[in-house]
Amino acid sequence: MSTAESPPTALRITFNYDGDSVHLASGRIVEMIAPPSDPIEGYQGQAGFWAEVRDRAGATIYRRVLHDPVPVYHEVHSAHGPTTHTPVRDRTGVFEIVVPVPPPGSHLVLFRTPQPPGIEIGDFAEERARTAVSRVGTGEAQEFARFDLDEVMRP
Repeated sequence: MSTAESPPTALRITFNYDGDSVHLASGRIVEMIAPPSDPIEGYQGQAGFWAEVRDRAGATIYRRVLHDPVPVYHEVHSAHGPTTHTPVRDRTGVFEIVVPVPPPGSHLVLFRTPQPPGIEIGDFAEERARTAVSRVGTGEAQEFARFDLDEVMRP
């Protein structure tokens, strides 16, 4: 007699953001395989954006490197000119992260490299002349939000 295997499940978490403020909107179990974890060791001091699932003891059990979902600049391409960066005027939106279903007592921790403020840039010559002004964060990523996943998992 054969038993049907349960389909794989993951936790899909939806966030709202307004500027640098991120709020957990909802979470639900979905039938899918969560993306594989990125290395959970050896990344200290790196720049970027990532999400970590930490167990009750605070140990990282899953880490996913992602594109920063809260942009400061848009890259603007032109068929007749160079690419420029334009500050995002309305920094509000929604993003989702999919993680494996965590054990009880887990937290989701978001890390990102602090971004310099968006500055309006003029033409290409002005942009090239401003090479000393960083338009993207290059420093070490820092924790900027933490969420109790038991709250998300409650029916």
